[in-house]
Amino acid sequence: MADTRTVDLAALAVPADADLLHVIDVSDATMNVAGTDKQMTMTVARTHITAAVNARVDTVDDRLDAYDAAPPQGTARLTGALGPGWFGTAGSTMNLATGVAYFAPFIARANRTVGSFFVAAGSTAPTTPVPALGRVGLYTWTVDTWTLVARCASDTTLWTAVDVPYTEPFATADGYPASYTLVAGAKYALGFLVVGTGTMTARCTNFRLTAVATALDAAWRINSQTDLPVTQTQAGLTAEAAVPWGDLIAI
Repeated sequence: MADTRTVDLAALAVPADADLLHVIDVSDATMNVAGTDKQMTMTVARTHITAAVNARVDTVDDRLDAYDAAPPQGTARLTGALGPGWFGTAGSTMNLATGVAYFAPFIARANRTVGSFFVAAGSTAPTTPVPALGRVGLYTWTVDTWTLVARCASDTTLWTAVDVPYTEPFATADGYPASYTLVAGAKYALGFLVVGTGTMTARCTNFRLTAVATALDAAWRINSQTDLPVTQTQAGLTAEAAVPWGDLIAI
């Protein structure tokens, strides 16, 4: 099956003036080369890519998969991990309501073992934040139920600053694992929760309209939570127009 990709030749360590026919077998391919920006658009069967560049192409493919997973308004953060679906550039800021667990579903694009969450505080200063709990979790999906399979320790500094990134390792308390392997094509969600007083702000993916987020199955919430729920039915969630931005960091 043909793969259509735009590949940065510099990332493949191919000189701009190289004879590409000596690098890639194009017997069943079509390609266009733009010399000024060193980008090549190609449609090529993977079996025709020579071993000399195959490893480099696989690396670029992984990064392109992360970009593919991003929403139209942004590109996924490339942490060396998987860019979950609909986790776009954290270009918007939202206020986090205390006790509200936010769910951001995604489809894993590759088999990948992950061990940390990555989130960011918003660009708007929080208002007298006094969080008693701040947590991010990973959920699996079965039939109509979300199940918490990994989470970080409670961090009461989460989302309490301005434009600060946070890396939160998976915590093993209560029997949760220090890492988890995502399966390509499977459905997951990241969950986000703060409990406390004041207003915390987070970088977010903002779909502007609840109807848009609902159609994309991209943003949900449930109120009155003291911690991330261990299990949660989809029917018990309410559509939300925006969810905190996050990513997963591979081990």
